Amino acid sequence: MHKLTAPLFALALAMPLARAHAAPLSRAEAVVFRASAPDALTKKVCSATKSKLRASASCRDKAAYVKSNELDHDLWRPYLRGLGGAYVGVGSDQGLTFVAWQRAELAWLIDYDPRVVRFNRVTRALVLAAPDIARFRRMWQKQGKRAAVAAIRAACARSASTSAAAACRRQLIGSYLDYRETLRRHYALVARLGRGGRRMHWLHDASDYTFVRRMFREGRVRILGGDLLGPHALLGIGATARRMKVAVRALYLSNAEEFWRYTPRFRRNMRALPMDARSIVLRTRHNKRRAEGGRKFFYVVQSGVDFQRRLAEPRTVGVWSLLGRRLQKRSAPRGVLTLGLATKSR
Repeated sequence: MHKLTAPLFALALAMPLARAHAAPLSRAEAVVFRASAPDALTKKVCSATKSKLRASASCRDKAAYVKSNELDHDLWRPYLRGLGGAYVGVGSDQGLTFVAWQRAELAWLIDYDPRVVRFNRVTRALVLAAPDIARFRRMWQKQGKRAAVAAIRAACARSASTSAAAACRRQLIGSYLDYRETLRRHYALVARLGRGGRRMHWLHDASDYTFVRRMFREGRVRILGGDLLGPHALLGIGATARRMKVAVRALYLSNAEEFWRYTPRFRRNMRALPMDARSIVLRTRHNKRRAEGGRKFFYVVQSGVDFQRRLAEPRTVGVWSLLGRRLQKRSAPRGVLTLGLATKSR
């Protein structure tokens, strides 16, 4: 083991198993949970003249991923089910799926795109106002527009000041109106997939929806601007999780790592998260050859401790050096590639 990872590894193994929760955070816990700083989301949209990629270490994708374009998350369900602990992940609605399957104790939903951060806040407002899946979905339809706007107004009314409440209403109502039709179609697709018996989304199971809603009601989900390459958010999350004595059991990176080499700051951010022997890292990688049943992405599960150990090695220059030539071969059972796990399936 690399000498720089040994203290963190020992600390991670000492973390207790996640506690079952049935109540809101105490006032003292809530203060700790909300205290860490976000990253300033100032990255400009990538210009085609500057980068052939949609994103890079210095610029962000022009598309706003307010919905996931990964449709095979059910491949990860056996690895996430009942993990407990804390969840940290980028993106939008997929994070709620993982939180529900994990039965997380705490969750940080982060993203480097301010549009996604705002939209996650819209989702929270609507979930809090909708006691079941049917009423949540209705808020994305034309007949539910008035109720959705009222829910957002009610959520913003809890802002710290009148000016903050006004800014909240302007931003979140605008975000809802901009993307309502996109999400209506997305949730209609999710519903169709669910009718076929698949369980790849938090809206496919009433108990998952109830769990997500309870997490929001108990103040156990924090939505904040967070850049995987940023100076504040991930370090703050790591420090908060340690202080609250909760291991980060699931870290979701989507396919963000495809677009840059591992920087010193990224390595530091990832190694700052307290992980234990049950922690996993979830990532996707574009499947250009459409192998494994024609899927758009490969679905990768890596031991969190293994990921942190490899990040301490200079030869690990990027996600491609982690995976090597393995993506050219047939993936593990059910289309999942595993790294550093004791077994290939659960």
